[in-house]
Amino acid sequence: MLLFLTLLFVGCMGKWKEEGQRVLSGETIQYTMDLEKNPPPMAFQIGEQKCGSTTLFDMMNSHSQTCHASILDGERSWDNKELELFKDSRNLYLKFPHYMEHFTNCSSELLRMDATPGYLSREEVPSRIKEFYTTLGIDTDKIKFYGILRDPAARVVSAYQHYRRKDWLTNERLDEVIDQGIKDYEKKSELAHLWGKLYSSNSSMVGRGVYAPHIRNWFRFFKPSQFLFLTLEQLRRDTRGTMAHLHAFLGLKNEDLSLKHSNQGSYESPPLPQKLVDFYKPHNQELMILKDEHPGAFLDYPGNPFNFEANA
Repeated sequence: MLLFLTLLFVGCMGKWKEEGQRVLSGETIQYTMDLEKNPPPMAFQIGEQKCGSTTLFDMMNSHSQTCHASILDGERSWDNKELELFKDSRNLYLKFPHYMEHFTNCSSELLRMDATPGYLSREEVPSRIKEFYTTLGIDTDKIKFYGILRDPAARVVSAYQHYRRKDWLTNERLDEVIDQGIKDYEKKSELAHLWGKLYSSNSSMVGRGVYAPHIRNWFRFFKPSQFLFLTLEQLRRDTRGTMAHLHAFLGLKNEDLSLKHSNQGSYESPPLPQKLVDFYKPHNQELMILKDEHPGAFLDYPGNPFNFEANA
């Protein structure tokens, strides 16, 4: 399938015209792309930050049938993983050729992956992927999505320690971050609900652990059968079994991949703050209800159930 895209700059906003023309604003740019020789990613690892997403991505990249993006000149060290194309709708079509340059060293027969943790908790991302891939003439029913979750209270503590290590936080105490995070989530999620929106909690340390509403949002645009969610606790309890199920879901042969701890800091493991545990309790219950509604979208097998317990 040969894709011809002519970008015509005539306005800030635009829409696709006939034969793949995109109306934008000014001069004409034309590029040609063969999607059979250079296909876009058909697997997305959509979340979540500080849940073992880098560990899982590195393990998947060790598989002989996958290929990760290359880091281009001037890019960050993690841009082979977090490509972030669909986080922002601005100039999406103009950014696409650069996005695809990351995969030019990948054989078309290998599974290409975009692993951007921020995708899960941004309301607009699934609709952008759906619309964009449809525009390219790709059957969106063939896209696979997988994500790794974690006890959300433990995720907050890990994120806090990570931010402190990176100097993204300075003097804020953990209890202060938790109190403010809960207040912000309750206020902003209520306001979003009044506007008929979903609070995109990507920038909220606390909000990113409220998983169920965002997963439901993804199910609005793609079939639940296109998803597989697992937990970090499952990956730790039974690495081989967890990866075997993920490989099968993605249509890959099973390969024995050992657990690699990536992007892991040397932190203390304090008791989880009770206020945080109590806050997440109803949200975790909602997640389990969602799992029961769509059991095929959640990894759950004898001896390794879908949960956030250290031991099954």
